[in-house]
Amino acid sequence: MRKLIVLYAFFLIAVFSYSIDMENITDGNMDLQVNRIKEEFFPLYIDELKGIGYLPMKEFLYTIELNEIEVDFQNKMIKGILPDKRKIQWKFDSDISFIDNKELYLEIEQLNKIFPVKNVKFDLAMLNINIQFDFKIPADIRYEQEQKRRDMSKGDKTGKKHEYIDNKSFFSPGVIQVEYEKNDLEKSRGSSLSVNYSTQLLYGELDGEFSIFDDSRKNRKKFEVESLSLNYEDVMDKKDVILGSFYMRVPSFYDVETDINGISILDSSSRYDVTEKNGNTFEGYAPSGSVVELYRNGILIDYQNADNQRYIFRDINTQSLTDKYYIRIYKDDGTYIQQDISLWLNNKTLNKNQWSYNIQSGKVDKKGDNDFWGTLRYGVNDFVTVEAGYYDLKGKSEERYRYKERAYGIYLSSPPIKFPFWANINWYEDTEKNDGTLIWEYKQNFYDFILEGKGEKYSKRISLEENKEEKYRANIRKSFGRLNVGAGYEVEVSKGKYYRDYIASVGYNRRYVSNNIEYRFQEYEEDENRNKHSTRFQTGISYFDNWNITVEIDIKYNNKWEMDTDKYSVKFIRRNNNYYSKKYFDLSLGFTYSEKDEDHFRTEVYATIYLEDFGLPFFNTEVSFEANDRRSEDRKVGTKIKKIIVLEDLQRNSKLKNISNSWISGKVYIDNNSNSIYDEGDEPLSEIKVTVLGKSVETDEDGNYLVEDISSNSEFNVKVDRTYIDPLLYYNEEKYYKMMPSTGMHIDIPFQNTISLSGNIKLEGADIPENKLPYIYNKMRITIKKDGKEIKTLKPEFDGFFILDGLIEGEYVMELSSKDEQYKPLKDKMELSIKPEAAANGVFEVGDLIFIKEDQNENI
Repeated sequence: MRKLIVLYAFFLIAVFSYSIDMENITDGNMDLQVNRIKEEFFPLYIDELKGIGYLPMKEFLYTIELNEIEVDFQNKMIKGILPDKRKIQWKFDSDISFIDNKELYLEIEQLNKIFPVKNVKFDLAMLNINIQFDFKIPADIRYEQEQKRRDMSKGDKTGKKHEYIDNKSFFSPGVIQVEYEKNDLEKSRGSSLSVNYSTQLLYGELDGEFSIFDDSRKNRKKFEVESLSLNYEDVMDKKDVILGSFYMRVPSFYDVETDINGISILDSSSRYDVTEKNGNTFEGYAPSGSVVELYRNGILIDYQNADNQRYIFRDINTQSLTDKYYIRIYKDDGTYIQQDISLWLNNKTLNKNQWSYNIQSGKVDKKGDNDFWGTLRYGVNDFVTVEAGYYDLKGKSEERYRYKERAYGIYLSSPPIKFPFWANINWYEDTEKNDGTLIWEYKQNFYDFILEGKGEKYSKRISLEENKEEKYRANIRKSFGRLNVGAGYEVEVSKGKYYRDYIASVGYNRRYVSNNIEYRFQEYEEDENRNKHSTRFQTGISYFDNWNITVEIDIKYNNKWEMDTDKYSVKFIRRNNNYYSKKYFDLSLGFTYSEKDEDHFRTEVYATIYLEDFGLPFFNTEVSFEANDRRSEDRKVGTKIKKIIVLEDLQRNSKLKNISNSWISGKVYIDNNSNSIYDEGDEPLSEIKVTVLGKSVETDEDGNYLVEDISSNSEFNVKVDRTYIDPLLYYNEEKYYKMMPSTGMHIDIPFQNTISLSGNIKLEGADIPENKLPYIYNKMRITIKKDGKEIKTLKPEFDGFFILDGLIEGEYVMELSSKDEQYKPLKDKMELSIKPEAAANGVFEVGDLIFIKEDQNENI
């Protein structure tokens, strides 16, 4: 009986100690994902019979960087503090875990016994382990910190920066555009011929506009230089510098000439600023020849080509409280700059301790005096920016008195609060008289309401020129889903008398439909007979993004509600915004009817025809027509014809659509001798698709390609469709380029035979069981670098062998390391010179790489 009791006791101990059947367990590797961490070939034990996996907990905790969690073998527990400060403590459980070779192995699907876990998935068939913890591991925290850092830097609006190759040069032949215009085909006179020229000069962009002849001048055949400028973009800490002709950007109340010859240094961020004038005009800067579109509530209502770096949209209801306007300025590659137009508050706050300055100086003509203005801004903190400046400008009036004024400004934006606000205050002080002009703007969000205010109090001189002393305006707006309502009040003081304007409007907008109704009452204090009631209804429809229709009814009544003026108009606009598809034609067609107008019915037509899109490859020319009958005595039909010529290749029928565009050309081939030069023995690749900035072409039978209309000053890489190219051939698509305007670049695309790098990791002097080697190899890393940049980091396979494909001829550095501090490489760095002749069957062998234990390394 005693023997049976002893045998039974030993049986219970054995069952308790070895409840996991070790005979069915084998070692293996699976892909592990824990929150944001991904680890390939993670070592573990697997019970294939039961379909259970066992994690090595010390290795697991090391991999996911939970350094505050300890596997305590002495007290047989896992304990510590999680990143969210929660404490954990778990005693070893032989039913779900076991110890082997100083490592604790835990059944994967029992992790929730130790950690707060959302989900654990062990997929033996797919060799995947997916673990989602209910807390953030260090990798998650680092990711969130990086996202916050990126969000904080979004104000710079700069994309990822690359090292790039540019084609800057002292001089290039450039591109010219010849334009012939006949503004009235029925008259003998009214024709002109002009030439626009763009090229590189002194590593900048030289732009010139020249008049060959013009019937509107007395000396019609006299050659004249309309404008000439040398431009440098994004230089001198994000500045745009212009030497020559430019547009003087000064406050609208200064009555001065704005076409100046001199020097301009402005913030690059203000390159596309838009301003509103007189309640009915938008104007701004855009590169000459670029297309500028004006949208109201997402509906295209007008477009034009920028002339002399300017565009002006007139007869626009800029003071509507429920309409949203924005400008699109199309760049050379078909992409566009979109500028939302806020009638209130062009906020200019800077970051803390940031400085900024703007200077423009020059002459209206050779004999004129020099005009100058300059401002200096400083960010006191992230919410307050101060400004000081000086204006010395000659007026346009007959007396030509100069404006000499000091300028001071403060720009405010609230920190993140419940009701954020923004404010600008500017004071322009006349240095010769004891007065000045005060301009202020204010905007605040109050619950779902938007409150806006603006005030202008002019100096005595400005009051005389503007014929008003003061002007104030206040608005309140609110949205109810797609329904927008607004009310506004404006008062203007002129010679002590008041003019008041009361506005109310309601708008309803969807993606392709826009509707707006507005009522206005204009009150004149000195004469109530001048009072007017105005009603305006506008609707717009856009479909297929190419066709836009706008309808407007505008009726004005006198103080007795008798009709004074009326206008019923409809406008059709057809424009293809897809830069890389055929356009065929652009069209703007407008009809206007008025009962009160002497000419009851009027039409306006503006169209551009792209002849090449109609199958005339020999004639890549744009022809524009303009016709109107605004007045019966001034009916006319005019036309423009444009042709672009590339001076460095006069035989090529260029397809450039803008003289500032660029182009690249080159050859796609297999570089059999890996010298990156097309020479004897190399094989050209035909019918291969090459893509640059979204525009694709195919190579000809000799492997040559040509891509035109590349956006100047944009970074890009050349992509190649590898569908029919051997995947083992190498081409560096991560090489970036940047084109200067009106120039080309030759970029060959050599595909080179690749070389594989292989070797073996060896452990010397250590008596390690063979089944433990994969766990040691799994912690080792081989890093390959070229020119100081990491190309690839990999782990050896289970037996220590490694191979890396896709290398090309060159000098490399191989670095060895291990996460296991017990094992160190005998040499942690090796220089490799990889050449095709040294690679047998395309494989460059480095032989055995020796690792030894730390204590043995010290003895050596």
